[in-house]
Amino acid sequence: MSARLTIFDEGSIVKLRWLSEAGHIYQIERALTLVPPAWQDFGDEIVGEEDLEIIASVPKDAALRFYRLKDFLPQGSEPKTRAIVAWDGSRVELEWES
Repeated sequence: MSARLTIFDEGSIVKLRWLSEAGHIYQIERALTLVPPAWQDFGDEIVGEEDLEIIASVPKDAALRFYRLKDFLPQGSEPKTRAIVAWDGSRVELEWES
């Protein structure tokens, strides 16, 4: 199942939103560039619940940022990148399942 990660502007912050799955552990990561990517964890791991919409706030600034959603299931397994979005002051969305 692919996770649709969307990003939207809420004034002084930017929010990432996706629909979670029960038992999945999610981690948001961010990078300033994709060439080469230097992903860093952003915030704590998030435990999913069946069909729960999760919204995470990220700081808003003028710099281009890339955010990706990592999905760990079961715990301790190799994570999968479920989606990536880019933010440059306007909503940009990229999506895939790996």
